[in-house]
Amino acid sequence: MGTRIDYLMVSLTRRQRQALMALGLANLIALSVLGVVLLRARSSAGASVSPPLTPQRLEVCRQAVSRALLEAGQSGMVQTRQDGVILVQLQRPITTTALRLDADSAVWTALQAVASQSSCLGHRTVQITVLFTSPTQDPACPEGSQATTRSADECQPLRATARVDMPDLLLWWLGGIDDAELTSRVNYQPPATPRPLLPEATGIP
Repeated sequence: MGTRIDYLMVSLTRRQRQALMALGLANLIALSVLGVVLLRARSSAGASVSPPLTPQRLEVCRQAVSRALLEAGQSGMVQTRQDGVILVQLQRPITTTALRLDADSAVWTALQAVASQSSCLGHRTVQITVLFTSPTQDPACPEGSQATTRSADECQPLRATARVDMPDLLLWWLGGIDDAELTSRVNYQPPATPRPLLPEATGIP
């Protein structure tokens, strides 16, 4: 066998021998790269579980989002849970009849506040609640609701909720998807259209 190989190498021209050696080297490199890829794949599979969200990481994320909301002129509360959920509750006064527009604006502001914080990486979900309140809230209704009478049964919740997966939010923030695509991935419940309110509750003559 060795004699045949030696005879073949001698019978080949110099250029052919160089081409044959280059082909063998290329195969060797390809095998090496394949081995590295397989090793990395195994390592990734073994490390597929995200590192735990320690109390320190949760607090850093909470504070960062709270600061971002404050800088954006939003008043609210932020909670970060061990299960990877970020809860944002915003309070908005009822100063206009365009509750849907106010809710949309508040939700987008909250989404931006969370997405811009690298300290919140590792969380899974963002849940946002926009709670509308009135300075002359009917005492028969719980906070965040309004009534046409003093019967609590007539109270209508004036709130909006939104829920989105963190990977989708980060993909949007990095430019991977546009606003329309993110909107389709957000589970959004706008505020219910309230019944006509009492003049003293709206300030509208």
